[in-house]
Formats: sequence, C-alpha cells, structure tokens
Amino acid sequence: MRSAKQRLSLLWSSHPWVVLIVTMACFLVAVTVLGTWSRGDYLRRYPTHDYRLAAFSPPLNNILYYDSEHYYNIATSGYDASTPTSPARARIAFFPFYPMITHGLSVISGIPIDWSLLIIDWMSALTLVVVLYYWAIAELRHARIRDSAAPKFMLMGLVLFPTSFFLATGYTESLFMLLIAGSLLSYRQHRYALAGLLAALATATRVQGICLVIFFFLELISVRRRRIVLRQPIEYRKLIPLIMAPLGMLAFMVFQFITRGDALAFIHAQTIWGKFSSNYISNMFLHSDIRDVWYLAVYSFLCIATYKTLGWRWLLYCLAPFVLTLSAGSMMSINRYILSIFPLFLGLALFRHRISRPLLVGIGASSFLLLVTNIVFFYIGAWVG
Repeated sequence: MRSAKQRLSLLWSSHPWVVLIVTMACFLVAVTVLGTWSRGDYLRRYPTHDYRLAAFSPPLNNILYYDSEHYYNIATSGYDASTPTSPARARIAFFPFYPMITHGLSVISGIPIDWSLLIIDWMSALTLVVVLYYWAIAELRHARIRDSAAPKFMLMGLVLFPTSFFLATGYTESLFMLLIAGSLLSYRQHRYALAGLLAALATATRVQGICLVIFFFLELISVRRRRIVLRQPIEYRKLIPLIMAPLGMLAFMVFQFITRGDALAFIHAQTIWGKFSSNYISNMFLHSDIRDVWYLAVYSFLCIATYKTLGWRWLLYCLAPFVLTLSAGSMMSINRYILSIFPLFLGLALFRHRISRPLLVGIGASSFLLLVTNIVFFYIGAWVG
C-alpha cells in the first residue's frame, strides 16, 4: 500500500503537468479567496470607501481592478481618440492582443467580457506553469546543466514572488508570460516559425515583449561565431523568430498611424500616466515606496545569480525589460514587471546551492509576507504594482 507521498511522487514522475496545473489552480483560488475576503472585511469597516468605477458584474466587481478596467473597456468599445487628455485616449498605451482575444472569446461563446478577461487569465496561468517547466528542462539541456530539481524550485520562487498574484487578476501577466515561455521553448525545440509567431503575439501584448529580439539576436551571433570556428554551415532558420518578433508591435503601430496619424501614440500616451515627464529624477521616485528597496535588492541579486549560472546572454535579456521600463522615467509597476522576467527565477534555482540557508529562507519568508500583504492591499483598492 503506497503512502500519499509515494503516490504523489509517482504522479509527478509520470505526469508532472497534472501536479503543476492542480497546484496553480489551488494558488489562483487561494489568491481570489484571500482577496475577496480582505475586500469584504474592508468594506464592512469603511462602507463609504467603495470608489470602484468599473461596471463589472458580481462577484467580479470585487476581483478585477485598475488595468483590468482598461482592458475591459478596450475589449468592449475599442480605442477612443476623442480628446487628447481623456482616459479613453490614454488607453492606447495598453497593447491590443489581450483585449482582442477577450472580445473574440466573448463573441464566440457568449460569455460576458469581464468573465472572458478572467477566463483567459486563468487558462493562461494554468498553461504557463506547464510550459515554463518544460522550457526550464529544455534550457538546462541546452546549457548542459544537470539539475533536475531546478525547474521545480524555479516555479516555487515564481509563485512566492510578491507580485505573482497578478496571474489571477485580469492583467496581462499570465498571457504575456505564456507567450514568452512558449516562444523560448519553441526556439529550443528548433520550431522557429512557431517561436516567431508567439514572439509576435507577445510584442502585441506588452511593450516588454520586444526584448525577445535581444535574446534571438544574441543567440544568433553566438551560434554563428561557434559554427564559423567549427567550420559548420550556419542555420539561417534562426533568423525567422528574430524577423517575426517585432511584427506584433509594428502591426499596432500601423493601426495607430491609420486611426490617429501617430504611429507612436502608445508612447506619447504614457505622459498621461505620469511618464516621460520633464523632470525624470523626481518622477522616477514619485510612485516609489520603501518596498521598492526590497524589489531592487532582490532583482540585483537575481541578476547576479542568473549571470553566474546561465551566462551573460541571459543576463542581458533580464536587464533589458528593466532598463526599458526605467527609460520612461518612472518606477511605476517595476515590481510587477520583474515577475515576467522568469529566467531570473531559473537563475536563482540553479544558484541555490551557493546561497546560505538563512539567506535563502529570509528571501522566501519576506517574499511570502509581501505577497500576502500585496494581495490584501490590492483588493482593498491600494496601488501595489
């Protein structure tokens, strides 16, 4: 008679994707329950503080916040360019792929837009953990690193990160990370056309997707140099994802040029959100608080771990989204953007043997504490990322 631990171990060895999906489902439910409870308790204490504006149907009016509201409006009525300072015009800063497929799901199935937002978010999160797991295995095989436990530790670090709850809240995190992970996994499997397609969809989902171009370029020149030294033919199929990756963003720019006469409207709209101001220094810290010290310290540590274990190419890729975000002159949402740089967590998983146990426990415990705090704050209407 096998024990529960033995049965779980057997299930993991034979069907790891089942364990991953069930675990992620439990995480999504736990986040939603904790968030809904904290919001209900908050409104009982402060009944006049319910300042939500979105017309979400119950119970989603207790779950969907901030960016979800903009994606809901884009999926419902598209982009509006009525006046230069209107909130509707500012929505051009939000990329179209997430609201597009939300609208598509709603039209095909008859499911309301708000429920479609959450369904796509949750389905993406459930698929994400499986794709990330197999990407990590493929990446370690490519790098000739033997550490079978690293993919599991990577996912554990990702879920414990203080902004991982955004995987459950109608934001682009789940979908964006799934597209990036799928593109990188396809690339390692030499399915370059699929890698390019997923990369193009990623650049149509969020501006940080363009950083994939850096990864594909660095991989190309590295392989080219190695093959020249070994006198092997160069595999030009690797150019496919490099060429295809920017197409999603370019398509969005063409749409902006046709509808507004401004191909860079998504950048210019950032000024409405407090970015690209004339005073970069003061604006950089306008939305910062003491918690950002933790995020910046941990991010720096993760970059070092990634460089030590995965090399300089992955370090440059992990630095690119961070630098791109700071180039707007604002640290707004930087903690959420760090979450989507998931190679950092693989670097940490591989580096875990070189970290003292107290430090590793301290990072994990503080991360979990911030995660719970962020969930509660987010659901009562505070800005946390």
